[in-house]
Amino acid sequence: MTTLYRLLLVLATFSLSLGFSVSASAQSPSACTAFWGISNAAGASIAYFNRTTNAFVNVAAPPNAVLTANGVVGTSGNALGVFGGTGSLYFSNANQRVNVPGMLRATFDNVNGTITFTNQGAITIPAGITYTTNLGVVTTAPTGNYIGGTFDNSDNTNRLMYVLASGTAAVANVPLAGTSTAGTIVAMVGLLDPDFPAAVSWKTIVSTTATGTVTYPITGTSGDLFFDRTNQKIYYLTNSNPNRVMSLTPNRTGLNLNNVMVASTATFSAAGVSNGNTFGLALDPTTNGIYFTDNQSANFLINSATLNSSAVTSAAAGAVGAPYGDTGSCIDQPALPTVTKTFNPASSASSTGTSTLTVTINNPNYVPIFTNAVLTDNFPANMVVANPLSTALVCFSNGAAATRPSVTTLTAVVGATSFSIPAGAFIAGGNPNGGSCSFSVVVSATVAEIYPNTIPSGSLTTTAGTNTAAAQGTFTLRISDFQGDKAQRVGTSGATTTSQITVPGGGTMQYILTVTNLGPLTASTTFTDTIPSLLTPSVAAVTAVASGGGACTTSTAVVSGQLQVTGVFASAPSGAFCTITITQRGSSTLAVLTSATNTITVSGSPTFAGGAGSDRTTANNTATVITNVGPSTNLQITKTNGVSTLVAGSTTAYTVTIANLGPASAAGSTFLDPAATGLDCTTVTFTSTPAASVTVAPFPLTLSALQVTGVTFTAFPSGSSATFRVTCGVTATGQ
Repeated sequence: MTTLYRLLLVLATFSLSLGFSVSASAQSPSACTAFWGISNAAGASIAYFNRTTNAFVNVAAPPNAVLTANGVVGTSGNALGVFGGTGSLYFSNANQRVNVPGMLRATFDNVNGTITFTNQGAITIPAGITYTTNLGVVTTAPTGNYIGGTFDNSDNTNRLMYVLASGTAAVANVPLAGTSTAGTIVAMVGLLDPDFPAAVSWKTIVSTTATGTVTYPITGTSGDLFFDRTNQKIYYLTNSNPNRVMSLTPNRTGLNLNNVMVASTATFSAAGVSNGNTFGLALDPTTNGIYFTDNQSANFLINSATLNSSAVTSAAAGAVGAPYGDTGSCIDQPALPTVTKTFNPASSASSTGTSTLTVTINNPNYVPIFTNAVLTDNFPANMVVANPLSTALVCFSNGAAATRPSVTTLTAVVGATSFSIPAGAFIAGGNPNGGSCSFSVVVSATVAEIYPNTIPSGSLTTTAGTNTAAAQGTFTLRISDFQGDKAQRVGTSGATTTSQITVPGGGTMQYILTVTNLGPLTASTTFTDTIPSLLTPSVAAVTAVASGGGACTTSTAVVSGQLQVTGVFASAPSGAFCTITITQRGSSTLAVLTSATNTITVSGSPTFAGGAGSDRTTANNTATVITNVGPSTNLQITKTNGVSTLVAGSTTAYTVTIANLGPASAAGSTFLDPAATGLDCTTVTFTSTPAASVTVAPFPLTLSALQVTGVTFTAFPSGSSATFRVTCGVTATGQ
């Protein structure tokens, strides 16, 4: 079995500079959605790495006919690389030259939900690795192993793949850059287009001393390559003793490799890793973590800048199937998956509400992703999987229907309070628009309420990362939202207001009530408005008009001395409203300005076709206005001169008495007694009862004020009276 280790950013004395940000804002759709392994046992199966379980998950293996096509020999896997332009996996079906290794390609088909394997032909590997001996003689070491691969990650247009081969040379013959305690292994790197593997440009890996003498690095029989696009270095993991990582500088012209030089070397050790037993090196594009594998038992994850022995932090149950000794990836960080959720229909007025709950996993990337763990959607209380069971699963790629793979399924049981999407589900991608898979189940509920259903952020874990935003859908059963509003105005026309108004004593005013169904369902409700006693019982009319559907009716009754208006807004569709207008007069018995509060109340228990329900928001079920009613004054006036006939040329006196019968003061009132034809008035006097209780302006009183401009009462208390005596000559003639 294979053990997997993780390097974060630094290996001993040199850095792995990865060349991209891991922040969510930098993520965009890519063809790099997983970190892959290839089995070096029979079958050459490919597997993605599940970060949740720290284990490889087998996906597929090439058919034997593909493994042995084009004259190649070998059924194990090695030299895995992933091309960032398409996400296709390239690997060898053999790790030894004597087996005639071929280059195989695994391509994802988003529409059909499959992986297609093709054999691109045999890889040209020279019989020997050329090196210069201590005596300056150019010789060759027999090529024994074909062991590693990586793509030039700085070029996603051209397929530039580096591959690695090694061979054994005599220790005495090789000028080494260091001291070896085992056999001397020399290695070479080849550059090729893997779709045309017969054309490979090979160069031996060399180190050069300060004096210019060519030496060779200490390597091992196995290992792997990883290309860092930021510094254009190739990192070479060897299984030498001790374990080493080298940074190599490749010099190329197109597909022609000029030379490969060692830039730096670091040794390392880690708990559970023996020297000379390291195999695969690759990057997880989602986490920006550098991983390596050994060829032992369980999978370990190491998080360390220096790979010290205390860095083992977790262990998994072990790799699936045969050991995945070689690994590969491209490095363009993928866009994160998202989750959406809907109910259809979103609401129901039935006694038992049913709805199709759909959870959609959206993959914005160009190639598929896989779920790393079970995604469970827990329903809100009182909601269950409906009987009979009804489920549906559909996938799309670039907006077109795609075949759903058998691993992409769901688990739902009648009466259960959740359903699940399994680990390992294949979620299609698409270039350029991504893909998705939707998982649907019919649910039911009987309790009238709002059912918010949420999948929290971080619940979905995939090879491309997790969902950073929660997904929520809401189902409502026998729920609507009725709102009550109230306005008023002085008189019976013009603008209305929700602010205070002042109505003169005995004056006309109106209340305008509005009951609105804010939805989402058709429902019925009742409403009540008790009119303040200051405005009753002088009700001239109550009208009710429904708009947008439904029927609105009202009735009135006197309850405890106050007029009560009640009504029903029946079968009101969402958005419908009822307008109720109440016309009345203010009280005429007030001695001072008096305020009254008036409230409309809408029932919080609407009814539906399926039975009783609930009002979604009771805070908007009432509305209140304040009405001020002014004081009222009853003035009584009499006028007499005590005779029934007048003689021309005579004099007569008129007595005008104005009594304030209350209840309020009449201060501010005015009185005018215009001159009459046939009379020539000359004087006027003024008295009040009680004495001096009533005052007027102007004072002293003038005849002109009485007859022309008017007299203003500056004080006129309730229960008092004012008397004016006007003396006039009779100028009229005739009868």
